[in-house]
Amino acid sequence: MFDKKVMSAFIVVLCVAVPSLIMAATTGKIAGKIVESDSGEPLPGANMVVVGTSLGAATNLEGEFFILNVPPGTYSVRVTMIGFADLLQENVRVSINQTTNLELGLTEQAITTETVVVYGQRPVVQLDVSSSQQIISAENIQDRPVDNLEEILAAEAGISLTAGEDGQGLVVRGGQLSETDIVIDGLSTRNQRNQQANTNIGLTAIQEIELLTGGFNAEYGDVRSGMVNIITKEGRTDKYSVSFDGKISPAARKHFGPSPYSIDGPQWRVYAGPNAMDGITPEMVDSGEYPFTWIGWEAWAAANLEDTDPLNDYTPQQALEIWKWQHRRREYANKPDYIGDISISGPVPFTPLTFLLSQRYEDLQLAYPMSRNNSIASTSLLKLTYRVSPTMKISINNNYILTKGVSSGFFSFSTGVVTGTRQGTEYATSNVASGSGGGYIPIWYDGSFNPIQTDQYRGGITLNHVLSPTTFYDARIEYTNFKTNQEPQGLRDTTKIYQVGDVWLDESPRGFAGTVFPAERIYDFFLEKRLSRKHLMRYLQQMGNMPGTLNKIRLIR
Repeated sequence: MFDKKVMSAFIVVLCVAVPSLIMAATTGKIAGKIVESDSGEPLPGANMVVVGTSLGAATNLEGEFFILNVPPGTYSVRVTMIGFADLLQENVRVSINQTTNLELGLTEQAITTETVVVYGQRPVVQLDVSSSQQIISAENIQDRPVDNLEEILAAEAGISLTAGEDGQGLVVRGGQLSETDIVIDGLSTRNQRNQQANTNIGLTAIQEIELLTGGFNAEYGDVRSGMVNIITKEGRTDKYSVSFDGKISPAARKHFGPSPYSIDGPQWRVYAGPNAMDGITPEMVDSGEYPFTWIGWEAWAAANLEDTDPLNDYTPQQALEIWKWQHRRREYANKPDYIGDISISGPVPFTPLTFLLSQRYEDLQLAYPMSRNNSIASTSLLKLTYRVSPTMKISINNNYILTKGVSSGFFSFSTGVVTGTRQGTEYATSNVASGSGGGYIPIWYDGSFNPIQTDQYRGGITLNHVLSPTTFYDARIEYTNFKTNQEPQGLRDTTKIYQVGDVWLDESPRGFAGTVFPAERIYDFFLEKRLSRKHLMRYLQQMGNMPGTLNKIRLIR
């Protein structure tokens, strides 16, 4: 079905037309020396084969050998030579961008029916690595009771988790996530809007992670704090594999202390508790009875009666009831969290291709309800591999990332996404529920954190070709499509829906209020920006202006 000549011609054209930039390495190397056990003399012509692959080499006159382009993993290496007993070296660990050194001795034996088995150990110090490098294997990931990539990386030296300004909490050597790149099979996962790398990656698809936290080479451009190089698994030609990890966490609050919407919450205790009318004194705060001081509704109402604004003249009881309405209860923490992570790999039927299909899906509740109560993160990965020959391999990688959360970009110019992950929870807890005044605004006024969705597709075709025992090259073509959609949540109901005495209140502070300009100012804006009528109408709809304002603009024109 696949003509190798046609495929080879296509590869040559691809390499000439689309030269690739140097990117993170995706393979390792096995090198070493074969000697005679008793004398220590080098053995030229000994044959090495990486069991289960088409990779191998033969020793030179000095008994030395090396095998290039070995995918990361644990292998057995078989050594054979006429006149010597076969030797099987097991537990040979190959890591990304590293050389695994072997020095093996063969025992002279004219006729043998048994194989000598030797178990290898990884050296404590990797001499061929000049940077601060750490390797995390698939076995290490399986052994760790963690939920996501961030928690895996945080267990390594130089990395910590904190509450970031954009809801992101991965800190590498003191630098923000935007200063670190996370690369999957040579494809960067960076968000084109804020340069933050994606951390929602299927753990069941990972073969190995190379973590560089300092001293890395210039080939990793635009990286200041760290480099996370992830290599995914490849499907085998002889069998199918399925790996699944799923978690369901029962509904529960993701913050300490009582609900801020209950009478036990800090603000409700102060503004609607038994001492709300008379006020909270510093002595009450010092005793631990209350979190902060308050003059009381009696004093508040008296002070407002003395000013020149008649719109804030309420009785103390009216003021209290209005406050209760504008800080009314919201349901949250009433749904479970879901995390699903599955990978399937194996041969593609009736073709020489192998595949890896991975899907990770997270539906996590936010720590506090905002314009959304939950966040969605979905990462889909499809990897196809075709070995044209023992020295030539083509990989086609496809990665689609979808994220839905909330962002405060309309107010603080933040470009991040707050989600229900541990970092998003820390962000919400430390920024939303702190302080006595404005700290609670986002959970009362949900329009301050608006819904945001990002869609990102990255695809690439990679050619890996070994020209000789000492030379190989990689060529890659990539395609990226990125889209962000952030807009206000639905407009609030501005009709009179709740009555306190002779005062009628609307849905405030729920929903998005919009901004109403005088018709003349909107028309000036329309002319100044040279917007089309279609764009103006869309702008007015987003800003919440009423149809009457639109009619006034038509009259002005």
